Amino acid sequence: MKFLISQPFSGHANIVRILGQRHNALIIAPPTPEQILNQDLSWFDQFTPNQFWVLPELEHCFLRHANGLKLLRSLLTLATQGQLGRGVIACDSWAWAFFQRIHAWPTIQALTLQAFDSQRLAKMITTFAKHSKMHIHFYNAKNGHEMLLEDKGSASSETEFNELAAYCRGNLALALHYWQERLCNEPEETQSQNGAAENTQSTTEPKSTEQSTGKNLWLAKMPAEPSMPTGNPEAFFLVLHVLLIHNGLDEIGLENVLPYSQTRCQGLLAQLEQALTFTLMTRLRSWYLKNLGVPIIDLKPIRSTLPNNFVLSPI
Repeated sequence: MKFLISQPFSGHANIVRILGQRHNALIIAPPTPEQILNQDLSWFDQFTPNQFWVLPELEHCFLRHANGLKLLRSLLTLATQGQLGRGVIACDSWAWAFFQRIHAWPTIQALTLQAFDSQRLAKMITTFAKHSKMHIHFYNAKNGHEMLLEDKGSASSETEFNELAAYCRGNLALALHYWQERLCNEPEETQSQNGAAENTQSTTEPKSTEQSTGKNLWLAKMPAEPSMPTGNPEAFFLVLHVLLIHNGLDEIGLENVLPYSQTRCQGLLAQLEQALTFTLMTRLRSWYLKNLGVPIIDLKPIRSTLPNNFVLSPI
């Protein structure tokens, strides 16, 4: 039995599904919310002990509810005891941190992707650029300096990747998303009044004419961070917390795991969506936190208002 723990938005579910398909494994579908709340043990009938299986989304096998944990506890007990046969279970790190508090774990082997530092991020993006048929070159939109030069790296490039790696906490998926969000076809207009002519030349012409053939893309500054809405911080935190540990919920699911009515839940979601603009999204009538929303959730101001049993993801 192997556990694969993934940082948020790393695509662990698709990765494990592809892995299972390549090895002719049985793909285990998570239980429905009704099965979870009714503690329907018939869900285990799909497991075949003699066949290799994969469970791509452990975070969808529970609800943070008095009746929503039995299936999960039974699954973890049977799996770690080997009664379900050989398998791989993938889980988001937010849910995994929550499970550490609610289940008595034996010694198990859990794997996770190493956090990406600035050097690994630069190497990854350089590799993408090299294999692109467009022959992409990246330039700093402020000073016009080319980034990711093969012969030597610039100080501005190192600074950019150090800041990106720190901002995204080593999360490769978040870093790549932010990198893509910042790319534009035109350089930024210089705002400096001193040396305007020199700055204009540097931001409109690539520094390296020999390497300027191909597609030139400009890396703009980091986008403005959205802010949390005004009001009761604990209520907003509870909504964000359950969305993260469940990796998305519909409004009925939110009503089951939150101490609020459906109308109140809808109001909180509307306020978060309006204040955070791009942070919440709906898919198949369910609410999810967008990847751009994770780094901006500053939980420090409201930690003092939370009970000690609230779990924050260490990854």
